[in-house]
Amino acid sequence: MKQSQDIETKHQMPKLRYSDTLFRVIICLPVAFFIVLFNIHVDEFRLAAIDINFWIAVACSYLIALLLLWSVNRISFYLDRKGYHWQQNTGRRLIMQLALGFFPMAFAAFALATFYFWSVYSVHIFDTRYLTIDYPIVLLFLLFANAYYAFYFLWHYAADLAEKQNPATRTYQADEIPGEKDFFLAQTLNGIEKIPISEIACFRRLDVGYQLCTFDRKYLLIEQSLSEIEPELNSVQFFRANRQYIVSHKLCKTYRPHGKSGQLELYLDQPLNTKIIVGRPTAAKFERWLKR
Repeated sequence: MKQSQDIETKHQMPKLRYSDTLFRVIICLPVAFFIVLFNIHVDEFRLAAIDINFWIAVACSYLIALLLLWSVNRISFYLDRKGYHWQQNTGRRLIMQLALGFFPMAFAAFALATFYFWSVYSVHIFDTRYLTIDYPIVLLFLLFANAYYAFYFLWHYAADLAEKQNPATRTYQADEIPGEKDFFLAQTLNGIEKIPISEIACFRRLDVGYQLCTFDRKYLLIEQSLSEIEPELNSVQFFRANRQYIVSHKLCKTYRPHGKSGQLELYLDQPLNTKIIVGRPTAAKFERWLKR
């Protein structure tokens, strides 16, 4: 059971490569300057700027920041491939992210700084103020790096879900390409009934589910959502007017502007005899559809 859940989770993972090289190259530069300049008085900055050791410290800090951020990038990519989903396995992912992306990187930063002080200045790191002044900033930078890649993942995951749920952008396998249907199945008192498409006035969403309305005043519940129905309809005969309605061309009686917002008031003919609002993003498209 656990193996099947892991496989399902991996299929739901967005295929991220964390292609943010330019961001890493840019963001590490102010970080390096901040680490070196932190606790330096403004009056001392002019003297530091003409000291070769200052620029050596900036360059080394920049390279260390680049290496740390690249490592967190690769670790995040590795955990994605292993199926540690930030939303679906938040606890496990957080533990693994800290175990691989924070604590080892914190030790690596300490080791690299130790090597820097010993090789450049022949000074032991414990004889400097690095651990009390600079190292806490490095730890905050590592926390930021891990949080950044968590946000990166969740942002693209949400975008991936929205794309899959949008019928206009959804991609279908060859054996599931929706085609125009001649009828729809609806629930009646006598069971499931086939309703020919020519008899359907509209589909609409209710609080209790989704409903099919016919021109002869049948109001029947259906299992499919409007987003699932829309790709199966002839776009010449039916139009998605808003989130609640898919209307047939024959049902549309008159329309007029709704205030100054760019929306339209659409009056529906028999059997509904009601008014609905067509949103501004689809108003122009609706007018072209109705005037065809």
